[in-house]
Amino acid sequence: MSVICIRTLTHEVRVLTDCGQAARTLVYLETRPQILIPPPAVAEVQIERAHGFYRFSLPNGGMVEGSALHVLEALHRFILTLLEEEAPGAPLIHAGSVCLAGVPMLLIGAKSSGKTTLVLELLANGHGVEGDEHVVVREFDLIARPRTLRVKASSLTLVPRLADRIRRAPAILDWKSCPIYAVSPAIAGKEWRISPMQPKHIIFLEANHGGHTVAKSITTEEAFRRLLSRCLLPRTAQSGAVARLRRVTRQTQAWEMSLGDLLGAERHLLAIARKD
Repeated sequence: MSVICIRTLTHEVRVLTDCGQAARTLVYLETRPQILIPPPAVAEVQIERAHGFYRFSLPNGGMVEGSALHVLEALHRFILTLLEEEAPGAPLIHAGSVCLAGVPMLLIGAKSSGKTTLVLELLANGHGVEGDEHVVVREFDLIARPRTLRVKASSLTLVPRLADRIRRAPAILDWKSCPIYAVSPAIAGKEWRISPMQPKHIIFLEANHGGHTVAKSITTEEAFRRLLSRCLLPRTAQSGAVARLRRVTRQTQAWEMSLGDLLGAERHLLAIARKD
């Protein structure tokens, strides 16, 4: 029997299956950080074979049946609903959560900005990484959403020191049949830990592929405007969620980074961290 553990902020979902094919697909969702909050509530999901397909009952009710990929997608949606229950009214910032020289900061970037590649470079250089997808803005603090890094095969040439280890990570194929790897931040040898934080800096990334990395400070108002465009607001109580985002920009120093060479990016981030 294979057991796949998916950790959320307050739950641990244990997916059980005796089918090797299903286990090889569903391990893509495995998420095992150490989270410095009270022990999680445990929920078990049993995957069964059903006439050439798979089926399972969700802990909150309802039956799912289909291919292994269909089951994976259903579990992924269920995990997202748990997040809404765990942090009601909290906006999600699309950001990486990293720590350089002991200073927590957020890396915020649109698709193709180079955020995940930069996070991998920081991992390879021994810096702390909690995640690169979402940061939950709670009432009194922020916390990274537990999720592995999703790395495209095209990024491997940019982080050669980690490339072999990334290729051994669980993967699914995109619509072009190219692998997307699920990479634990523990891949570089340090324990993957997530804890509540008060970030000191937020860095908005803009792609500058092939160029040098340049960073400059931006105003609180500009940071707030950009933050609103890089977040997901809850379906209700949106005014309270916006107020939380305003608090984040008032309590941090904001920067714009034109992201080119990775070595230069690390130097800039270390210089920013040392300003505290």
